[in-house]
Amino acid sequence: MAIEKEYGMYIPVCDGCLTTLPKCQTFQDAVDLAKSEGWRSIKINGMWQNRCPNCQSTGTSKFKPKFGLDW
Repeated sequence: MAIEKEYGMYIPVCDGCLTTLPKCQTFQDAVDLAKSEGWRSIKINGMWQNRCPNCQSTGTSKFKPKFGLDW
């Protein structure tokens, strides 16, 4: 899951479109916020990635990257 740490705060970042959610006090708060907003963590080519609902395919477990960030 792409959780960036900036100035002691944790920020969920979508690896597909680089959308962010509000800053959180702890890593777990950032994970919980992302999940509550419908974001999902998936493993692509052996690496975990975070996807917002807009970057998730409808009705399948596959995702459509918008900027080709799937390593």
